[in-house]
Order: sequence, then C-alpha cells, then structure tokens
Amino acid sequence: YVGGHGDALGGIVLGPRDGIHRIREEMLIHLGGAMSPFNAWLLNRGLPTLSLRMQKHQENALAVARFLERHPRIKRVLYPGLESHPQHDLACRQMAGFGGMVVAQMDMPTATQLIERVRVFTFATSLGDYQSLLFYYPTDLYVDAAPYLDEAQKKAIREWAGDGIMRVSIGLEDAGDLVTDLDQALT
Repeated sequence: YVGGHGDALGGIVLGPRDGIHRIREEMLIHLGGAMSPFNAWLLNRGLPTLSLRMQKHQENALAVARFLERHPRIKRVLYPGLESHPQHDLACRQMAGFGGMVVAQMDMPTATQLIERVRVFTFATSLGDYQSLLFYYPTDLYVDAAPYLDEAQKKAIREWAGDGIMRVSIGLEDAGDLVTDLDQALT
C-alpha cells in the first residue's frame, strides 16, 4: 500500500532487540541490508497519498465483504470490519481502519468460475495495489506441499479453510463496479 502503484517491494522489520539482532546475524546475507534506492524512491513517492488511498481501500473492502458474506456460493468471509468476524471487537479496539484485504472461503468450482469471469479484478498474487486483485489457494495443494506441518496442523487448516480460500486485495476502483463484477462472475 505504501507506494500506491504496485511497482515496488519493500518492508521493515520491527521487534525486540534480540530478535532484530538474530535477523541481522542470520538473515542479512539473504535479505540484504537495505532496499534499492529506486524502490525507496518509489515507496517515498506514494507516502503523501497513503491515508487517502487507505480510506478508499477500506470503504471498498467493506462493501465487497458485505456482498460476499450474503452470497450463497461463498461459505465464509473474513474481514475484521464485519461484525461476523470472530475478532471484530478486538479489531475495533486496536485498528483505526480495517484494511483492504478480504478472505472468502469457497469451493474450487466457484473459484474457477470467479477467476474466469471477473472483468474488473485481476488474477494475481500481489497485494496492496491500486487495482483489485484476487488469488485462490486450494487447501490440498498448499497443505500437502508443507512438509513442516504435522498431521494435526494439516487437519486444522483443512477444517478452517475447507476446499480453499480466495484472497481478495481490494483496490481503488468504484465499490459498485467491484460488487457488480463479482456478482456477474458468480452468477
């Protein structure tokens, strides 16, 4: 979200001193000591409009989450701005806004149809772009590919995610256009 154009990658690590020290010792060689100057410039360029863009991302995300929550083909929607979210009260106490990420649980046929029919959304793995993006994670594919999970963990993930989840990164388009696009794609 910081850059606002979906063209830069960067981040920051915050935590206790011993954790930061461990990252410096063990990961610096893999992650690098600093982002490229060009990426820093791209991210800095977007900062002045971040608060305005986040308001729009959040308004759109709430509209999309409410639509998806009512749709019969969607099994569950997770968005902290919805009262149905299991930690909605905590989110209200801790967050100034609820962000632009929505998760929708659905089966593979629904996900496939949605991906094939959307016109406003883009099928992509990125997040926090100015345009709305979606990406489906079929549970079996990701659980089976995770050798570090034990059987109890895999079972818990399957119970939580069902067949799979669609991660929806909500952009700056008109909220009505986003809902209309999802509606036509799911019909």
